[in-house]
Amino acid sequence: MGKSKDGFLSARALGLTRLERTALVGVLEKIEAGWFTPASVAGSWETGVPKNFFSMGTWFESHAEPVLTDCGSVGCIGGWADALYGTEFNVTDSPRGLNDLFFPTRQSSRTLEDAGRALRRYLETGAPAW
Repeated sequence: MGKSKDGFLSARALGLTRLERTALVGVLEKIEAGWFTPASVAGSWETGVPKNFFSMGTWFESHAEPVLTDCGSVGCIGGWADALYGTEFNVTDSPRGLNDLFFPTRQSSRTLEDAGRALRRYLETGAPAW
């Protein structure tokens, strides 16, 4: 499998479009930079506290405008990729193994750190390894 300069598999090797790969790398960078807040922090994301909440149990839900910054929104890996980069991942008919990344077993109990590790592993190897 071909790796890119950033050490991740190429879009072709992952079976993704360039935009999809760029979006997943971008979400990983935001996870690792601390841009997201785990949905369990400071109570529930439903309290309206203005943060970019992360939960593997919710695809994407926005509770304020604008959607992309400090908005009280909550999302998972795929949901944030769609919201931030304009992708439209087809999760119902995905031959690319993304279902394992986007919908792990016990997805609601997966932490932000779990998601970061799984996403990095997916980009490096093509398998998320939750």
